[in-house]
Amino acid sequence: MKCRGIITIILVMCVVVVVQAQTPLAATPTPEPGPLTLVVWLPDTLASADQPLARAEINRQVQVFNASQSSIVVEVRLKMVNDVGGIMSALRAASSVAPGALPDLTLLRRQDLVVAQRDGLVRSLEGRLPPALISSLDAVFKLGQVNNQWVGLPYLLELEHMVYRPNAAVEEISGWSFADMLDRQIPFVFPAGRSSGISDVVFLQYLAAGGSLSADNTLTYNAEALETTLLFYESAREAGVLDDRLVNYTSVSDYRVDFESEQVNAAVFFSSDYLQLLEDNRTLEAAPIPTTTGQDIALLNGWMWVLVSSQSDQQDAAIQFMTFLMQPDNQSAYARTLNLLPSQRAVLIESLPRIVDQTVYLSLLDHAVLPLAESEGGPLASSLQEAVEGILSGERTAIDALLSLQAQHQQP
Repeated sequence: MKCRGIITIILVMCVVVVVQAQTPLAATPTPEPGPLTLVVWLPDTLASADQPLARAEINRQVQVFNASQSSIVVEVRLKMVNDVGGIMSALRAASSVAPGALPDLTLLRRQDLVVAQRDGLVRSLEGRLPPALISSLDAVFKLGQVNNQWVGLPYLLELEHMVYRPNAAVEEISGWSFADMLDRQIPFVFPAGRSSGISDVVFLQYLAAGGSLSADNTLTYNAEALETTLLFYESAREAGVLDDRLVNYTSVSDYRVDFESEQVNAAVFFSSDYLQLLEDNRTLEAAPIPTTTGQDIALLNGWMWVLVSSQSDQQDAAIQFMTFLMQPDNQSAYARTLNLLPSQRAVLIESLPRIVDQTVYLSLLDHAVLPLAESEGGPLASSLQEAVEGILSGERTAIDALLSLQAQHQQP
């Protein structure tokens, strides 16, 4: 009996083992992939602590985007612009030793975009964005092109142009040619001093006089354009239209207080300065930078979105986020907090204060020239800058300067 009981227990256990062996194991559930994190570097100058409205607006837009997405989470990090550890130096350093520390998307100014494209730090945007968005950029599309490659999506713009306080003399003569400036005898100021390269104003004036750039953005020697430009500086100094103080001005901030206190009535400013100045003086007008022809001309600069990541999924997410930020209401709202101009023409028109002459602004935009990067301009640019500073300070005559330039740069 005892043996029979033991045998029964053994048989039951065998049956249990067989049943368990035939019962399929429950499949281990595959974990759902988490949302993709899109790392965006934002220049601190566009969302600093003293710009609470700008910071609040870009944070709001990021939150709205994140809330509308289940597969993408945008993470914004503020980065310095020019200092050590800033955007460009960080891009260079991380690209070779720590690519995982790179952002997927960031904003760059034109000068940095040129360098980033040359060094292979940014990716092409060709065929990545909606055609309607591209066409909305109109004339400013060129801002994002480097060496015939489209690598930057223009986002926020700045124009450098003349700003003046209307008076009887200015209203009587509407032109802005060299002759007009000398006839009106109205002094104007601009940042004529540079530690390297060439002043934006001198650069534009040389191009308007007939100068040109080579394929690598080096100024080419043009005797007539040099003569026209330098003789104007000599005549303007003798007439009191320009003076030696200008060589000490390296930024518009050097004379802004003088302009606001009406010690100066005509000066070169950026559009962001102009829009801010309008808040206190609604009579101020915009005009082109004076040239030999008086043509509409300004310098165009701005911030552009660039793709940094080489991974297709990160790039796709970045394109979605850029497209969202470029929606008219979003772009206009953020640009307004910074007194910058939206890159899309229709959005810009709608965003300009009603007291701004839209015809003038759009013409300046259509005829704007791109700035030179630090590595561009070449030897002639530096020599021309030195010549202008010498004439303004009274240390050289225009003829002396022209002979020196001829000896240095004219091809035999």
